[in-house]
Amino acid sequence: MKFGPSDDGLSLLRPLDIKVSLAFMVLLLASAIVYIYLVIDGSFTLYTASPVLTVPFLAAGIYSYVINRRIIPGVISIAVLALTYFLIPEGIFFVLYLLLGSEGVAVMAEILQRRMFYPIMRKMELIDSGKRNLTDRAVAFLFCIPPGMDMRDIRIDRDYSRSRIPVKSIVSSMAVSMLLCLFLWMYVFMDTSVSVETEGLPIVTFTIIMYMTMLVVPWTIYDRVNARVGEGHREFRLYDGFLMSAKKTAVPTIIALIIIISAEWAGVENVFFALMTTAMMLLMVGASSLLHFSVSELPLVNDIYDRWAKFHPTGVYSGYSPYAKSSMKDDVPGTPRRNPSESFSTDVRIRNR
Repeated sequence: MKFGPSDDGLSLLRPLDIKVSLAFMVLLLASAIVYIYLVIDGSFTLYTASPVLTVPFLAAGIYSYVINRRIIPGVISIAVLALTYFLIPEGIFFVLYLLLGSEGVAVMAEILQRRMFYPIMRKMELIDSGKRNLTDRAVAFLFCIPPGMDMRDIRIDRDYSRSRIPVKSIVSSMAVSMLLCLFLWMYVFMDTSVSVETEGLPIVTFTIIMYMTMLVVPWTIYDRVNARVGEGHREFRLYDGFLMSAKKTAVPTIIALIIIISAEWAGVENVFFALMTTAMMLLMVGASSLLHFSVSELPLVNDIYDRWAKFHPTGVYSGYSPYAKSSMKDDVPGTPRRNPSESFSTDVRIRNR
């Protein structure tokens, strides 16, 4: 992945990540086709056929166990699955989802982090360099970037250390995941044909939660490196902006959900489904986050540090290129390669004293 002539080497994706991404997309397409066929054929319902859609995550989980040579956890997982099969056969899907599915979600979350980190950082750095397009507006909304804010002074912490589990990051991921649960509840509560007794509903709920978790966990990388604009009391933390945007979205969603529940109240079934969904989401987000932080986080952060000097050569911009869109000259040590569109305005005016 490249961002332009002067951004060579910024991609965090490794060759194996690209292969895993392609394999995941192929399996996703194949599982979707099989899912549609099973439903049309009448062999399964929309809910009971949903385990087919988890195949890409289960395959990614198996890949993770094999490629990382996690022999002991693999043996323990097989033993737990066998024990569940003989003691509680109906719970085999949920144990399988937690042991293999969460592993697969963690693998795909890391790949998404590697794919999106520097492209989004570059987009934020140049977000006010001209008229905002649709992507700029999406990024500004996602991170709750105030209008007119100068985003060029982006910083990260260069000293990474962690001696314990980042509980705060996991809890914040769980909180954001509940926002997605709100939309899921709105759909279920509005569909009068669906109830807690609907066959396969818990399984399809867990399937949907897998995909939700994959979309939630990757954003913690901006918290782990403390990505921010400015320094000291004037700094703007990007992850805090992300959480703020989630809170702003949650308020009208909660109000809409309350109205829907009031209009379509089905008794304690609504409460039971909400509690079941919450438990499933917290388990999946917690398990995937723990796996990500324990296995994938350190290599990813190190790769970000290795490429930071290419993304942001100096802390403060130190020159202007008069050579149209050409790069800066290299004859002066420390002179950054920056496009003129990224530089400060040359319209310097003298103020009357």
